Order: sequence, then structure tokens, then C-alpha cells
Amino acid sequence: MCEEGGCFRKFAKVILIIVNIIFLLAGLLMFAFGISLVAAPSKVIAFLESSGLSFDSFQALSEGQFITVIKASGIFMIVLGIVVALVACLGFFGACCENKCLLITYAVILIIVLLAEIALIIFAAVYNKVFQRDMESTLTKTLVNFGVDVTVMSNGSIDYSKVSDNGAAWIAFQTQFQCCGSHNYTDYEAVTWNRTRCEAPVVCPVPPARAAVPLSCCVLTNPSKKKVTNINEYKNYASCLESASEGDTNRVGCTENFIAEAKVWILRYGKIAIGIAAGIVGLEIILLILTFFLCCTGEYSNKYV
Repeated sequence: MCEEGGCFRKFAKVILIIVNIIFLLAGLLMFAFGISLVAAPSKVIAFLESSGLSFDSFQALSEGQFITVIKASGIFMIVLGIVVALVACLGFFGACCENKCLLITYAVILIIVLLAEIALIIFAAVYNKVFQRDMESTLTKTLVNFGVDVTVMSNGSIDYSKVSDNGAAWIAFQTQFQCCGSHNYTDYEAVTWNRTRCEAPVVCPVPPARAAVPLSCCVLTNPSKKKVTNINEYKNYASCLESASEGDTNRVGCTENFIAEAKVWILRYGKIAIGIAAGIVGLEIILLILTFFLCCTGEYSNKYV
């Protein structure tokens, strides 16, 4: 038989230890994966591709800049892994060693994280229009620095080697969402950019120097295709480049298409995301209750060191 409150105290201690061991392992795993992304991004990409994922379209568009994105993601994973592991250590050693000071620190961090999550949920629910406005403003600012567009070779193949980083991002964005510009295709009237180049005039009957929009604004014969390697994959690039003609050009702005795509994603996965978020918040609340219980009862009450 357990003394009064003793059984629940032992239960709380065991749960805190087990959960924080899981968090510690997860943090170490994120840290190790982040190190792998930073140290050998090409090997990680090769491994993921062998698992069925393909990054060819992104690599073609960015000409190696995808590696930079991978490394940046790795740094984020390293930092996140360290933070998760440190917080888990506080909870683990606080419960295991009956250290009230560590438990209080652990509880304070959990409260901060919990409040941040609640604030984020409220912001996402209330300020969706603010997000749309800010998204449009951000896209408009980056569009001004579009930079260099693609070069079309004499055999019709598309060369992305001279595309600027910002231009590569916009090419990928416009191809992915089948859009043009931030508000619409007329945005390019106010943008200074190096237009599409053609190595042979016979390939591009319309002088690309007069292009009204980048080539990535043109309608594809196969809209589901995400990697464009030849100019003939566009429906009618001549009239698209010359006058951004309707039917041959994606005339809708990327902000509108992005928001529409986001809404579809939310409708499709929103309930799952809400369930996961609710589960995380619920787990944090349970951990807080157990932590405070351990801090305020029995053998823990006087153990600060």
C-alpha cells in the first residue's frame, strides 16, 4: 500500500521521466539529422531520393542554391534539437533527482512555450487577412529584384545557370502555382529585369528582349509538370512573351493562387493539424500539472538543490 499521495507522486515521477526521455531522444535525433544536413547535404538528398522523393526540379531551378536551403534547414534543426534536448534534460533530472529548482525551471519554460502556442493559434485564427496582406506586400517587394530570367538554347532546352537567386525563387513559385507576378501579370511593367534570352532566333520567333513577362508565366501544355526543361513544353510561348496574351499566360497573381492553395491545404489537413496541436497542448498541460504536483508535495517540497 502507498502512503497518502505517494502512489500518484511515484506515477507523476515515472511519467515525467519517460516523456522527457522520449523528448531527449527526439532532440538528439533532430540534432544529428541537422549535423548531417550541414555536413553532407548532397548525401542526405541522395538518400531521400532513394526513398522515392525527388528534388530535381528545385535543383534545376536554383542551380545549387537548393544546397544552401538544405544547410539552412540543418542549422535550424541543430538549434531546435539542442533546445528540445536541454528542456528535456531539465524535466528528466528534475524528476529523477528530486530537484525542485530544475522542476520549477522546466515548468516555467513549458508555460512560456504553451503561451506562445496559444498566441500563435489565436493569431492564425484572427489575423488571416493580415497574413494575406503581408504576404502580398512581401512578394511585391521581392519581385522588384527579379533579376535575370532564363536562357533558351538553340535546341530549345532551358538553361537556368544565369538565373539570380531571387529569380530562381520566383520561377519556381510561378511554375508551382501557375501564376504571374504578385497582384497579376501587369506587375512586370514596373519591374526592371533581364529578359529571356534565346541563343537562336528560330527558336524564339518573338525577340525575347521585348518580353512582357518571364517565361515561367507562360501556360504549360502539362500544368501538373513542375520541372520545365524545354521551351516547347509551354503552350504558346511566343504570344505569351510578346503580349502576355490571355489563354497563353498565367495572368492571375501568385498571392491569390497561393492563398487559394493554402485554403485547400487547410481544408484537407486542418483537422489533423488541429488534432496534433491539441494533443501537444494537452500533453504540455499534463506535464505542467505533474511537475507542479511534484514540486508542492512530499519529499520534493524542500529540495532546491
